[in-house]
Amino acid sequence: MFTYKTKIDNSEIHGTGVFAIEFIPKDTIIWRFQENFDIKITQAEFDKLPTLAQEHFNFYGYFNTKEGGWVLCTDNAKYTNHSLNPNMKMIDEINSIATQDIQIGEEITENYFVFDEKANEKNIK
Repeated sequence: MFTYKTKIDNSEIHGTGVFAIEFIPKDTIIWRFQENFDIKITQAEFDKLPTLAQEHFNFYGYFNTKEGGWVLCTDNAKYTNHSLNPNMKMIDEINSIATQDIQIGEEITENYFVFDEKANEKNIK
């Protein structure tokens, strides 16, 4: 879950995105996997889900073997858009940091290829 306040708004990147509503300093933890709030399931559990649920996980979540499989954020983090010049990056299996100061109103982005092992299958550019 995000550790700073955010909002959902229109994005030029992908229609909908997540934006900072408070200043986020560079090198601070901006996202942390929160047990009992964010969802983590194995590939076997994913395979048992109905098709619509799998599509939801695939669109809003990500897959990472080190994290144990599929991860779905339940807060605004699921609206984080991909960028090759992101302002947030994952530093380990449970934390992401701001790679620069993020101003109020700025869209929060992350490079999916750093942490999502299935990003190539999603036709992300």
